[in-house]
Amino acid sequence: MANPLPPAAAPPVQNGRAAFLALLAALVAVLAFLFAKSLLPEYVVFANDGPLGATSATCGRMPEGMFGVWNDLNWVGNDGVASAPSLSNLIAIVLSPVAMAKFIVPISLLLLGCAAWVFFRQCGFAPWVCSVGGLAAALNGDRFSVAAWGLSIWVMGTAAVFLALAALLAATRRRALAFTLLAGFATGLGVMEGFDTGAISRHTRCFAVCSNAQTTHSATWLHLVWPIFQAGASKCQTAENGRRFEFSRGRIFLKS
Repeated sequence: MANPLPPAAAPPVQNGRAAFLALLAALVAVLAFLFAKSLLPEYVVFANDGPLGATSATCGRMPEGMFGVWNDLNWVGNDGVASAPSLSNLIAIVLSPVAMAKFIVPISLLLLGCAAWVFFRQCGFAPWVCSVGGLAAALNGDRFSVAAWGLSIWVMGTAAVFLALAALLAATRRRALAFTLLAGFATGLGVMEGFDTGAISRHTRCFAVCSNAQTTHSATWLHLVWPIFQAGASKCQTAENGRRFEFSRGRIFLKS
């Protein structure tokens, strides 16, 4: 009887330090050009869901907002939703409300591009191909328009999904338990950042199942899971299209 084939090994990861630095330089240059007005004291980036007036209110200041919010701007006030310990809120602790309004959008797009580069690198692509993919992820019209509308947390959520997928791929090569735990952590971070679009984490779960089926040569499982993955991806994309906002260059910035 023939011996069973060993599980397929993931492609080797090349050293791409130069390509990653080139991606950083390109993203910084492009984002600095697009958001140059953020450096002017009288301008902030438009934010529909988190305007500067609301984020400057004392009741919602970080880090106190993580332990509860009492909005006392009207009458005796009312309780609000406590802020999650997400990356965006941790950045809000470091930056002032004005600095947050100015720079959180380019910061989120920069992180998205870097996270996409890490994912493509774990896929085994050439380093410079990963750099092109990182640029495409950060500057594509969907995520860019969402960030310019003021929902940079959705962009952070997408970046977390890329990191979760990268960790799952890394788990097939070494330290499976550690990288699987990191993938779970990144998935949870993506749910907190994505908020009402946190359902995108379904992609991570389906990817994990399909990846495991491929590495163990479980073709039957792969055939069963793949239609479910496609249906879930289609449903998530439909929901996303319903919430998509068009980007208008003339409405990015607000002048005080």
